[in-house]
Amino acid sequence: MSGNGFNTPSGTTAFLLQVQNNPIDIPIPKEADLLPLDISVPRGTKLAACSGKRWNYVTVLKEGTEDNVAIHWDDRTSDFDGLIHRSQLIIRKSDLRKLKAKIAKPEKRQWTDATGKFKVEAKLISRTETHVTLGKEDGKEVKLAIEKLSAADQKWLKENP
Repeated sequence: MSGNGFNTPSGTTAFLLQVQNNPIDIPIPKEADLLPLDISVPRGTKLAACSGKRWNYVTVLKEGTEDNVAIHWDDRTSDFDGLIHRSQLIIRKSDLRKLKAKIAKPEKRQWTDATGKFKVEAKLISRTETHVTLGKEDGKEVKLAIEKLSAADQKWLKENP
């Protein structure tokens, strides 16, 4: 077994990530800010964490719970992957502006059901674990079960939390 994964009886991989404590004890670069508590950080987002009196690049694996983020240390093996509190992460101001702009103007895209028969051009308004609410151009909203969406749309949802 490599990394922090293990096989479950269903054959999927689950991850056990340790909560890491890396308090910021050096100045934050002028081109960066602390990661806000109220902004979603999608998988693949580049951040930095303080370790060994220097800033180290990390990549978001997924948002965790209780204001933690699952991260991969870019210069380390997956054995070091873990959860780190948002207050111990920084983000480039330019990347933060992009994330905020994405929230302010959700992108319109074509959504398709699993059969391929139902298609709608809409913006993602909200989501729960089981449903999405889509906003159409005419102002009407459509609520759909995630399991009824195409595989491509379900993948998009996983990649864009």
